[in-house]
Amino acid sequence: MFRFAVLPLLLAATYIQAAPLTLGVVLDQNETVTNAETTRRYRAFENEVEQALGQPVLMRYYIRGFAAIKDAKNGSVDLVFGPPQVIANISKFKFEPILKSSAMTAASFVAGPAYKGGLTAKSKARLGVPDYESLMGGMARGEINSRGLSKGDFSEIKFHRMPEAPLYGVKIGRYDLAVASAEEAKTWAAANGGRIVFTSSSIPLRALSVQTETIPAIAQQKLAASLKNSSSLNLTLVDASKADFKGVASMLNTTPTSLPGAKYKESSAKEVGFDPADDQFALNKLPRDKNTPFMMYCDGTICWKSYKSALMAVEGGWKNVYWFRGGLPEWKEAGLPVVAKK
Repeated sequence: MFRFAVLPLLLAATYIQAAPLTLGVVLDQNETVTNAETTRRYRAFENEVEQALGQPVLMRYYIRGFAAIKDAKNGSVDLVFGPPQVIANISKFKFEPILKSSAMTAASFVAGPAYKGGLTAKSKARLGVPDYESLMGGMARGEINSRGLSKGDFSEIKFHRMPEAPLYGVKIGRYDLAVASAEEAKTWAAANGGRIVFTSSSIPLRALSVQTETIPAIAQQKLAASLKNSSSLNLTLVDASKADFKGVASMLNTTPTSLPGAKYKESSAKEVGFDPADDQFALNKLPRDKNTPFMMYCDGTICWKSYKSALMAVEGGWKNVYWFRGGLPEWKEAGLPVVAKK
């Protein structure tokens, strides 16, 4: 009898001694840790994760997505629950998305009744956008960059901490265009005589990604199965993979999808209208024969170095510049060989 009594004690001791995992929660723009309902909801989620994994879990809130990405990179978080642009970004740090919300969202650019232009070059529109690092703000910046637009194409771009501020700005004539969720934009346009200029593709509202080196495959499967039945977040969670987030802006800001003058076949600095004087370009190291073909690449869509360098090479007169937007991460993902220089 003594032997059977000891077993639960040993299991309890193992649980207590297990190193705690850190769960990072990136708050939405309309969430705050001072709100009792928000903290109650995420505490319940923390408990569900802890029970499913069978070891202690410490929760850490993030207001800024950049901070969560940084901690994922340096290995100080093991799980991240947050918006899709953060989930997409941390995938290169050995994080794997396992669950996503069944609820989807999209960003819309909506115009007031007096504005007849569009989201085009030299529009000189006054644009109001939700917070810079918010999901809507990130999607808006990604769309602007993908079209090759810069600040100079607008008379003003202003980001707001209050998500409803851009639409209100259009209503009172402060802005010509505003960014909002597709649902909000549609409702607002119908009520105020506005016009939807553009709507992005739909993406998951939220997702959960885990560090594959600290949470093994069996634990991932157990966690995913358990959380699919979760009610703490008021979200239905379904299976996810990296493919679900491929179209999401990485690093909350990506390179454009094309570069005139540089041959480019893929679909993918930190600002289009960058000032070359702020960087150093060793163009003298390029082939003397300006007809020589060569390729510029770096750390993928989140890295602007290859975009900027390719652009400067084209402007410097080189005729056969190839820009590999996906860079080394995409090369490795395709299983292509890499030779490390010793």
